[in-house]
Amino acid sequence: MAGDGEFVLLELVRKFLSVESDTRAVMQTLGALGEHQSRLRGRGTITSRAWGAPFGRPFDFGSTEVESFHTRCRVSRPVRFDVFPGGVAVPLTVSRGCSYGLCTFCSEGGPSRKARVASDFTWIGELSARHPGVPLYFQDSIFPATQSVRQSLLPMLKSLGVDWGCQVYLPSLSHTLLADLAAHGCAYLYTGVESGSNEILAAIGKKGLTRELIIERLGWFAGHGVRAGLSLMFGAMSDDGRLVDTAETVADTVSLTRELSGKGVAIAGFYPNIQTVLPGTALDLGLASRGLHLDFYSMPRAPEFASFEDGAVGYNFLTVDGPNSSQRRQLAYAIIAAANAVAGSPDPCDSGGALEPQGVEATDVAKPLSPARRGSRHAAQWLPHPRSGSPGTIGSVG
Repeated sequence: MAGDGEFVLLELVRKFLSVESDTRAVMQTLGALGEHQSRLRGRGTITSRAWGAPFGRPFDFGSTEVESFHTRCRVSRPVRFDVFPGGVAVPLTVSRGCSYGLCTFCSEGGPSRKARVASDFTWIGELSARHPGVPLYFQDSIFPATQSVRQSLLPMLKSLGVDWGCQVYLPSLSHTLLADLAAHGCAYLYTGVESGSNEILAAIGKKGLTRELIIERLGWFAGHGVRAGLSLMFGAMSDDGRLVDTAETVADTVSLTRELSGKGVAIAGFYPNIQTVLPGTALDLGLASRGLHLDFYSMPRAPEFASFEDGAVGYNFLTVDGPNSSQRRQLAYAIIAAANAVAGSPDPCDSGGALEPQGVEATDVAKPLSPARRGSRHAAQWLPHPRSGSPGTIGSVG
């Protein structure tokens, strides 16, 4: 299930437990959802083998209100997040959905899924009081900049006196907003730059994001004492699942990281990952339009990407469309070499100019990528995020 599905999931479980547990019961359960629309909320996709291809089917029972998370779940202890001093943080969100929502690989996106933002933030002070001095990390896809956030949340965060971080989309990050966040205690911003190629950025739905804009906006960070965490997504496919990444565009991404470092951008870490198809995304729907209905209950494996978190399991450019060619395998080795170059560790794919290492199994090539092995794309092993589905375990933390 993808999207805001907690109410729908609860109803499915209730109904399923009340009937005989077989395939027909699953069909009956799903069909019964329409009988309970008055108590259902949420938009998303349900993926099931019960009905055959297409495996993913959308549901829409209206938007889900933003609720105070602390009223239903207690954060018992801080979790590992090594971009802050002390190496821990408290995770939280103040919104649902994504205010951009056009990335082809993202399960929070889509034209009918608009971001909804909380307006009462008193619970954040209570949450912080239970973990005095511990930094806060907002997991919202894009940290909201609504009037209530600027007038109520930011002053509260400043008064707490703790470091905090969040996620931004660079085209919507003005210099004024950056200065406002920093002035209220924000010390870390995570963003998906994904590629150094404008062609790739356009293909994956990153409208308005260009190499030139990335360099400009990240260049503002150091002047405000803010460090950046940067996602780099390799193996990009167009919205119908056709491979668009090449050795040249991979090289563009590596050169971008070097240019940013050379310009003195304060970078907490680069986090390479492999684009993976998630159910209900524009990429999944585009593949289905080509007749490629993915079975998310039987995930293929790509051992070449064993050192990328979730990279070895799932639908990526090596596994989405049948057996991979030697050309695709060579691209995989180029990606591994690029990840090593970004992480600053030795390049196991350097064999006299040949992309494919000689006398080494592919599963061995993908292992020693980073001495630090910093965790996920947010530098925290506990912190999953739905944007790409395959955060990289490779990190270079400065």
